[in-house]
Amino acid sequence: MRVAQAIDLAEADTPDVALLDVNVHGETAFAAAEALNRQGVPVGFASGYGGAGLPAEWSQAPVLQKPFTRDQLAAVLERLAAQGKGFNG
Repeated sequence: MRVAQAIDLAEADTPDVALLDVNVHGETAFAAAEALNRQGVPVGFASGYGGAGLPAEWSQAPVLQKPFTRDQLAAVLERLAAQGKGFNG
């Protein structure tokens, strides 16, 4: 998927939560995260660099360090779901 596609999807439908890879084909996913956030979708990130390099406005967002286990993924998704609508990175 590309960032533009993620933005289109965010505007067409509202998922319960979103976990975005920070780097998507050489682009950062922050524009997609902002589009999702405007819809009230809790957003987290997956990255091989952990939270390093996240913009200040997303510094409190959950980050899933790659590589990750199924249990780590489940924990981050549960954390996002617990935030409910309106999380503001």
